[in-house]
Amino acid sequence: MKRFLCALAAVGAVATAPASAQTLRTFRCSNSTVLRVIFDGRRGTATIVPFGRPSIRLDRREEAGGFFRYARRNTELRGTLQQIQWRSGAAEWICRP
Repeated sequence: MKRFLCALAAVGAVATAPASAQTLRTFRCSNSTVLRVIFDGRRGTATIVPFGRPSIRLDRREEAGGFFRYARRNTELRGTLQQIQWRSGAAEWICRP
C-alpha cells in the first residue's frame, strides 16, 4: 500500500509540473568552441553557457521572420537555429548545431 501511495504521489507531481518554455541548443563555433544556449521564450532571454566559463544572459532585442537577436552590453547572439553569430567585444564567431 505504501509503495502504491508513493507511486501515485510521483505521478501526480509529474502531471502537475509546469511546462517549461526553455530550449537547450548546442552549437560548435568556428573557433572550435562548444556553445550551449538556453532559449527561454517566456522570459525573452537566451543564456550562453560556454564550457568552463560563467554563463551570460542576453535579452531579446528584435525578431524578423525566422531570425532572432539577443544582446547585452558588448555581447550579441543573432541568427537562426541553423546558424548563429556570436559576438563578444570585437571577436565574432559563426556557430552551427
